[in-house]
Amino acid sequence: MSNKNTGGYGAKLNVNLARLGTDSLKRYCKLYNIDNMGSDSSREQMLNAVQQHFASQPLLHEQQVIPEFVDAIRTRPKDKKN
Repeated sequence: MSNKNTGGYGAKLNVNLARLGTDSLKRYCKLYNIDNMGSDSSREQMLNAVQQHFASQPLLHEQQVIPEFVDAIRTRPKDKKN
């Protein structure tokens, strides 16, 4: 099952979250504190919860996000390698 979102310029974004492995689904649930997902949750339960969460996220506008990302990369502190 895939989620379809309409992004900027009327484009459709197709994301097949079923392709994620079980470990990735677990990490996603943990990272976003998805309720009622524990170590005993089935893969199908986690997949359904992740799909619902992903579909509920606001759409991003590339013309705004990309320049902000580039600026963040340019202004971040440099790592010291010594």
